[in-house]
Amino acid sequence: MQSIESLGRLKVAAAQRPREGAFWRAELAALPERAGFPADRGSPDAGSSAVAARELDPSLAGRLLKLARGRDAALHALLVAAAGALLQRHTGEEEVVLAVPALPVAGGPPPLAATLPLRLPIGRDRTLRSLLGEVASRLRAAAEHQDYPIKLLARESGAAPHAGDDPFAEVLVDTVHDSANDATTATGHQANGPTNGAANGSVDGTANRPMDGAASGSVDGAVEGGGFSGFPVVFSFARRAGGLTLRLRYRPATHAPGTARRLLTHCMLLLDQASAHPDAELSALDLRSVADRALSAGANSTHVPFDGPARLDELFDRRVAATPDAVALVGDGFRLTYAELGARVNRLAHTLRARGVGRDDLVAVLADRSPEMFTAIHAVVRAGGAYLPIDPGNPPERIAYLLRDSGARLVLTQPHLAGTVTSAVTGPGAGAAAGP
Repeated sequence: MQSIESLGRLKVAAAQRPREGAFWRAELAALPERAGFPADRGSPDAGSSAVAARELDPSLAGRLLKLARGRDAALHALLVAAAGALLQRHTGEEEVVLAVPALPVAGGPPPLAATLPLRLPIGRDRTLRSLLGEVASRLRAAAEHQDYPIKLLARESGAAPHAGDDPFAEVLVDTVHDSANDATTATGHQANGPTNGAANGSVDGTANRPMDGAASGSVDGAVEGGGFSGFPVVFSFARRAGGLTLRLRYRPATHAPGTARRLLTHCMLLLDQASAHPDAELSALDLRSVADRALSAGANSTHVPFDGPARLDELFDRRVAATPDAVALVGDGFRLTYAELGARVNRLAHTLRARGVGRDDLVAVLADRSPEMFTAIHAVVRAGGAYLPIDPGNPPERIAYLLRDSGARLVLTQPHLAGTVTSAVTGPGAGAAAGP
């Protein structure tokens, strides 16, 4: 936390740099809301930071190094573009804000800003080639104006305060590191998936220390803010003997290790596909891993065997033949197997045919939820008719209306409901058959 004295010195330094101040005010005008990758519940007791790292496949590393012509600054720009495109995929916004470290000044004091916000417009038609041009231009402009206490403009630009966090961005893309001086570089992961075990050099651990980063800028002892601890997610590359490792430093309190590994995998897939097809639209790239594809295929595998169209009575007969002794209906005081229910259905169907029920004749079924109701429904269908279910709990007027309006040829009901049918039936030609 800064003292009033150091804050005053920063304000004096800002007043002495009107050109830089004008640049950053323009950059931060109408700034998109601070957004990052969706947070998990995480593990609050897992330490202040953790690292997930994956060694890039040699072919991908070689392609990226060739695109960057071996220069660390160009590699950094590639990772900024990839992280920005990945963040856009997660937020759905056409403009995202990342942060990058301020560059050290050879032979001079460190710049007043420790980190620089970077606005990136990433529409649906954006390609890696066009995005790299945008990133390079914005990185140059930001570096030219980095000697300014940018965080003083947070309130002025409308950026919402976040306790201890950077006010402008949640994601930072660090500069390229030398893995020879980096004990947390992973050496055992391949581009198509992680290998397990410390023996393979994998790193997915927790470090109980603040996130490290560039030195804080200062003027006469005035410090804007230190390190990268204000960023929940930090991407970086580490070089190693002709290869590259992609690292993700994250907060276990906000992101679970599995989420961090998925973000790392998706970033690698984006780098792989975009570098192979730099003129392809980034929004069209498929960032699903092999595991993601398998999960999607399993969730969408809805194929079931289908023998073709069949009537209800045919399906019922198949079940009776296949499992005659299986329980078909069970309830309070009754238990019927498929064979027993089938016998009841056949007997009632013969009775209905004897009453003249044939193809498409309508038969009302007024019954409680019971074996009789199911028997009646299947018997009507087997006889060739169509059934009209009527709830016996309806008012008598409603029952009478349904019977008259439908023109039902017969009414199948239960003995204790026969009076309901008799009182409801008022039209000529209607009859009531005692229930099954």
